[in-house]
Amino acid sequence: MTQPDIQKKLLEQIRGIYALRAALSLHGWDQETKMPIGGGGSRAFVMAELAGHLHKAMTHPEMFDLLDSVALETSGSPEWKACVKAMRKDCLRKAKLPISLDKALVQAASLAQHAWSEARNHGNPSGFLPLFRQLVHLKREEADCLREPGQSKYEALLQTYEPGVTLAMIEPVFDSLEVGLTGIVEHLRENGGLIKPPPFPGTFPRGQQKSYLKDMLPRLGFDMRRGRLDESAHPFSEGITREDVRLTVRYHEDNFLDSYFSLLHEGGHGLYEQGFDEEWLMTPMAEAVSLGVHESQSRFWENCVGRSREYWEGEYPLLVQYFPAALGSIDLDSFMRRVQSVHPSAVRVQADEITYNMHILLRFRLEKLIVEGDLGIDELESAWNSEMQRWFWLTPDHLNEGYLQDVHWAAGLFGYFPTYTLGNLWAAQIREKLIEVFPRYHFMVREGHFGPILEWLRQNIHRQARKTNSIELMRNATGCELDSDSFLRYLRERYIT
Repeated sequence: MTQPDIQKKLLEQIRGIYALRAALSLHGWDQETKMPIGGGGSRAFVMAELAGHLHKAMTHPEMFDLLDSVALETSGSPEWKACVKAMRKDCLRKAKLPISLDKALVQAASLAQHAWSEARNHGNPSGFLPLFRQLVHLKREEADCLREPGQSKYEALLQTYEPGVTLAMIEPVFDSLEVGLTGIVEHLRENGGLIKPPPFPGTFPRGQQKSYLKDMLPRLGFDMRRGRLDESAHPFSEGITREDVRLTVRYHEDNFLDSYFSLLHEGGHGLYEQGFDEEWLMTPMAEAVSLGVHESQSRFWENCVGRSREYWEGEYPLLVQYFPAALGSIDLDSFMRRVQSVHPSAVRVQADEITYNMHILLRFRLEKLIVEGDLGIDELESAWNSEMQRWFWLTPDHLNEGYLQDVHWAAGLFGYFPTYTLGNLWAAQIREKLIEVFPRYHFMVREGHFGPILEWLRQNIHRQARKTNSIELMRNATGCELDSDSFLRYLRERYIT
């Protein structure tokens, strides 16, 4: 076979692999949105079988022969070389897992996720806990297969979501962040700044919320022809491909802000998924470099833009038109006190942007103990409640405000939580860079003129895909190393000065 024929065959194989991944993603999205309540068992089997076919495709000897042949090339575009390098890395990692373990993990996560939803609905974890124990056991097995010499189990799983980022890199940053956050919270506490906002005087009808949110997404730049909006118990986004991006939200008729900021968050993820280069559809070059960078996009839109006063100076009059009964008597200053309120909360997704990362640090430290075998599942509720007291001075009223509130562990996503804080840190660095690049940045946000901002993100982050790792990508985009400085400056500017 000639070199062009080898390249063509490899690209076909890569796209076949990504087609299987897309099928798995679609089944996962459907499981959380449209699947009948009794479909959990058969769905878990289907997803496990698909995972088996994906494993075989990624670890077939022919795949490695093609990758090795193409890797020897001295010619080719930087994108093609990066595509081959990333695909080879993924296949080598997949080959470390026995196919039986890979399938068992997918099936166990699907079953545990379904049981988690039932446990939340009924307030009873008895059906969930046995499945969760089995899933944790399998995740420890996975970590043992994946880890390099000297690597902990947890760090091996962290690499799934943040390749190339180590605990030695992030733990000092997280420790510095904790000191800064507790200082800000203590300052607000001493000065009467920890205030739970009053309820809105009226309700936000579900139908009007759906209409408003669907109108809002295109104004940010989200293409509804290549995306859709649905409802789920836990808001999430799913990029099937760049041409098919699914967002979900949940509606609270007594508090529209929960729905609004959830969708701004998921919309940020969706903008990233839609921003990859069309030429590289269904390859590593139309895929996020890491979940921390993915999170930087969602947190930028949700918080840096969505919680800013300049944004609401432009948006609030339109919001009042949609909800005159709930907002007609509330002026912008009063509304902003609700948007930028800071107060301890048991629920992560309802947390303000200062205490939010305390939720992540809590989960990060607990899940390390779980994965390493230093915290048993029977001890989880007690440990969770103890940490909630330490961080937030409260105890959850029920399990839905406790360790059952997040779907991540039930889905087997151990090592995922740190990416939320990494995303917050990088989002603040992005904001500082944009203010430098666009001297009229604040005016652009006020006027809803997001096109240039989105194009900068597309050029410097989205279309870069997996050309490099997340640390280098964000250094190139923002000029900053990974630290907590920009984020703490941003919080002090917004909430203290």
